[in-house]
Amino acid sequence: MKEVQERLRHTKISQTLDVYGHLAKETKEKTVEKLVKHLNF
Repeated sequence: MKEVQERLRHTKISQTLDVYGHLAKETKEKTVEKLVKHLNF
């Protein structure tokens, strides 16, 4: 997320997280779903 902040030139990480934080959560959830499916849980 820090890289996104720097690229968008947000002065505070909180600004970036407020706008894009939900995307990080969704990405993590999708990764877990894929892992579970791959491991046949």
